[in-house]
Amino acid sequence: MPYLRWIFVTTTLTALFTSGGLWLEQRLRGEPTAVAKPHLSEPASTPLQVLITGAVAQPGLYRLPAGSPVQALLSLAGGPQPDARLSDLDLSRPLKPGEVLYIASTAAAESDGAESVETDADPARFERAAKPSRHPKSKMSDSKSPRTKQTKATGPKKSAPLKLNQANVSELDRLPGVGPALAQRIVDWRREHGPFASLDDLLQVKGIGEKKLAKLKGQIRL
Repeated sequence: MPYLRWIFVTTTLTALFTSGGLWLEQRLRGEPTAVAKPHLSEPASTPLQVLITGAVAQPGLYRLPAGSPVQALLSLAGGPQPDARLSDLDLSRPLKPGEVLYIASTAAAESDGAESVETDADPARFERAAKPSRHPKSKMSDSKSPRTKQTKATGPKKSAPLKLNQANVSELDRLPGVGPALAQRIVDWRREHGPFASLDDLLQVKGIGEKKLAKLKGQIRL
């Protein structure tokens, strides 16, 4: 009997010591400390610089936040004109840096097949030509008036020469000897190569020769 009691006491003490050791080990370890991860700030986005021309209220050079859609540029430019052709554009498409957005008019599209287009270019070289265009042109309403062969033959009424680097397709079309197709080619050349440096640069446009340039020089200026 004493022998069995001794075994029971020994077993009980061993269990107590084991449980106490495990409890003490857990207390000493404690809870794991959470390590805060450093916060990486996102780099600041660079504003977009884009040029919009054609059938809008205020064409010109604008700055917008990165990722801005085409619709935001149209709103900033005063919105499209009533005859603007927007069916060729994806208004939700994000703009690209240095983009040139041309908004064609319905009249130009029907007569010459022009469409609203987006091209990549350096907008800095267009800045001189774009800045004066932020205000609506005073002669814009005249573009809708009917034209006759007699007006084409006698030429426009005496007025200030047309600014070649700012005129749109409708204004160029009113010049003697210039039709819708040639007016569109002049605008396309200007959009591709930048503002005309001299009137003689018109010779690089298909359909303009020395004789036609001589007739136009009294009607246009840079």
